[in-house]
Amino acid sequence: MKRLIGLVLGFGVASCVATGAAAAEHASKTVVANVPEADLAPADEYFGYLKLSILGIRNKTRDLGLYYDVNHDIAQQTFTGAVDTEEAIHDWESKYRRDPLLPRAVFFLQRLYAKILTAESRERAARTANWLFGDFGASPQAKELRKILAGEHLAPLPSPPTAPPAS
Repeated sequence: MKRLIGLVLGFGVASCVATGAAAAEHASKTVVANVPEADLAPADEYFGYLKLSILGIRNKTRDLGLYYDVNHDIAQQTFTGAVDTEEAIHDWESKYRRDPLLPRAVFFLQRLYAKILTAESRERAARTANWLFGDFGASPQAKELRKILAGEHLAPLPSPPTAPPAS
């Protein structure tokens, strides 16, 4: 009797796991279900002169932000990396304008620019926000960025170093 109960429970758990996996697969397909395949960038296509894939763009943006979070002394290197990543996203958009992952990439790029404590990065953050609003204004990312910008108070930029007095 115990074996029979264990067997029934085992089949019940297995069917729940299979149903959950199928539901997750279905949910991931519905994100791009109404997008023609020609509008989706392949994962093995590379963009910009750095030749970043869509996964490479995501990883580069995330990594630049993480490195900057722990070391603000690398602001210029982080900014340069963000500009290179932006170039790859523009290349991606020029080829796959309707790719549903583009607004997300632009959103995270804007957030990276906003955290870098330089004037040129802040200017790029504003331009990138306008890019997101202009090209992907109805996207969830544009709606989220509008909310963030409405209540955001950016950290002040550091003062430029002063020259030591002449002796």
